[in-house]
Amino acid sequence: MATTAPAAAFVSGRNVRLLYAFWFLLSFQPWMGTWIAYLTDFRGVSLFLVGLLETFFQFVGLFARVPAGAFADRFGRRNSLALAMAIEGSGLFLFGLADSYPLILLSYVLWAGGSAFRDPVHAAYLYDALAAEGREGDFSKQFGRLSGFGMAGMLLGPLIGAPIAGLTTLQVPVLLSAVSYGSALVIALMLKEPPRRTSAAGGLSYLATMGRGVTELWRDRAAALVVVIAAGLAFAVASQMMLLQPFLQAYAVPVGWWGLLMVPARLGSVAGSTYSYQLQRVLGERRAFGLLIAIPVVLLVALAAVDHVVMVLAIGAISVVSMTREPIFTDYLSRRVGSEVRATVLAVRRLGIQFVLAFAAPLAGGLGERSLPLAFAVLAVLTAGLAVPAYILWLRVEREAGATREASSPERSLEAAPVHGAEGREGSP
Repeated sequence: MATTAPAAAFVSGRNVRLLYAFWFLLSFQPWMGTWIAYLTDFRGVSLFLVGLLETFFQFVGLFARVPAGAFADRFGRRNSLALAMAIEGSGLFLFGLADSYPLILLSYVLWAGGSAFRDPVHAAYLYDALAAEGREGDFSKQFGRLSGFGMAGMLLGPLIGAPIAGLTTLQVPVLLSAVSYGSALVIALMLKEPPRRTSAAGGLSYLATMGRGVTELWRDRAAALVVVIAAGLAFAVASQMMLLQPFLQAYAVPVGWWGLLMVPARLGSVAGSTYSYQLQRVLGERRAFGLLIAIPVVLLVALAAVDHVVMVLAIGAISVVSMTREPIFTDYLSRRVGSEVRATVLAVRRLGIQFVLAFAAPLAGGLGERSLPLAFAVLAVLTAGLAVPAYILWLRVEREAGATREASSPERSLEAAPVHGAEGREGSP
């Protein structure tokens, strides 16, 4: 086997630390706590049209996601991350200046297209960086930490941005975010490309990389079902993405307090993503998946049933669960595919999420303008309707695969032989 670079030339620890800094800076976005208010109040866009903007954003990402993942697999993770910062940062800066709907749409093209080149490329980079030193088993733990750094940035950004918006205008935090992208670009350029295993004949072509990644996922039923589960849970993600700020507005919470009210959810998300590997270890993969599917459904039902400002905690809890499952799902898929198409396969998972969000965002926005409880109830039904059946099928596939491994194990065959007179041990999950 050949590698793209000598393993000795790559220092995993240094580059993983740089990736932490990159993800923190990228996530430090002052606009995140007020962007819907920026569009509705500062730019005069209705909540339903904000949802349609999100649909446009998701469809741009939908078409860019797999080609962007293939670009990272073919031309390098580092180059992809740097390109993302240049394109996405330009789009967000234009978003802060756009004073018409067409300009806002143009900013969304750059913003969404650029984001496809860094997410989930960062996950593929981390996996390959750890694999360079034979530490693939640490991926779930390290990815949880990486997500924790991202959540720390998402905590501090709105915490600073909301008071700035209250003291100035809703536009200022958006424009300030250009500093975050510029800093993240510098860090991306400091990263070194991790060595990756390729075939003796060299890496796959760009188009072949896309085709191979999609084909591998299509043939792996368990992995494909995890993609479907993640897509179903995107309906719950739409609730906290589209309805949190309207919820705060409905209860007349001052804008300057929005960032502070998000602190518990952000801290919970940091803890959830950082220690998700322990949840997976204690409960096992199957129970952990089931718990992380059930909780958002229950929370959405509670939001539909209880009309009180304290339920903002339930919206925050949905975000916590979302960040907790991210390392677990990403680790599951990363272990099932080869390095040469890892970013492409992870991109397909994102593609499924974006496809759902493209429809869920305007649906949540339109229903939310009529009735917030109605919006939460519909999203609860849709989340359960897609994620739960996919989870049940995934359990069946996993059990069948476990039974096959157990039957083919020489140790299992010896224990099952009559001469021993003992029952075989339980198969691994």
